[in-house]
Amino acid sequence: MRRDKLLRILVGVCIALAPFVAVGQTKVESKQRTITVDEGRELIYALLKSSGCTRSKCAVDELKDTYFPQFYFFDGSWPNPLGSPHIGSWAVDPATADVWDASVCAEYRGGALAKLQLPLRRRLSLTRQAYTKLKQRPPMCDPGERVEIRTGRY
Repeated sequence: MRRDKLLRILVGVCIALAPFVAVGQTKVESKQRTITVDEGRELIYALLKSSGCTRSKCAVDELKDTYFPQFYFFDGSWPNPLGSPHIGSWAVDPATADVWDASVCAEYRGGALAKLQLPLRRRLSLTRQAYTKLKQRPPMCDPGERVEIRTGRY
């Protein structure tokens, strides 16, 4: 009799705690680490470093894109009294720290950008296999369009 009562209490406790255990596991498993908007902005400044664009000379502002809410979008400008102040527009994948041109089907790699991406990806615990699994196409690519890879000076 005593054993049956103890078993019923134990089963009751397990049933009562099950939702909390399941929710905790689900949150941990589904929580993807990402970089912040400010880190995304730093990636754009790193990209522009070779062209002499610094925080004091250029502005990199976040834009919202309702078509691609999973990415950070940025627009760059500088004070150009003789022409357009627009430098460019970029998209950043917060899950992988990839940087793309937000106007055409192109991805940026190398240089100061790559040096900054490496520690960010380490912090995200991105192994090569995990990176490959999360890697996406640039948002401005048509289906089947070849992605242009841009390296060197931007």
